[in-house]
Amino acid sequence: MRVLFLTKRDLRTMADTDGLTQLYNRRSFDLLLQRALQEALREQTRIALIMLDLDHFKAYNDYYGHPAGDLALQRIAGVLASHPRRDLDFAARLGGEEFALVLRNPDSAYLVSTCESIRRKICDELAIEHLKNPAQVMTASLGASFSNASDTTASLYQRADLALYRAKANGRNRVEID
Repeated sequence: MRVLFLTKRDLRTMADTDGLTQLYNRRSFDLLLQRALQEALREQTRIALIMLDLDHFKAYNDYYGHPAGDLALQRIAGVLASHPRRDLDFAARLGGEEFALVLRNPDSAYLVSTCESIRRKICDELAIEHLKNPAQVMTASLGASFSNASDTTASLYQRADLALYRAKANGRNRVEID
């Protein structure tokens, strides 16, 4: 029975997490985001969705190679994994060089400080050399949005994604909050 229990646990972990970064995978993200949004609506609170995309990552992979790209993704995941502070906050790798972080019931100041802290840690503390990026180090653009009472996961995701694209369009290595 113990072996069966441990095997089931290991299989669930493999099904729920991204193998490279050990963050939740896209499937888990979709399920957890839906649950978080439903709980926020029920409790009359809100969640914040942060989308993060690494700047010029294809150029990084082309220049340094995929093993270096994988290592960079693992290091970025470590930054995200260290940021959720509340028990129900979570980080996920959505695919490629795109990540998400969901925060339960943050205020505006907490959301801004979390986004800026992540951006600075990636750029200044990790300082992964990236000669194909104007900053000469790996940088990230972040977009975030708060949920509202009429949101679906798709509408919340869309607003956070649009904020991310504004960050990219406004020069990269920045935060935009909807």
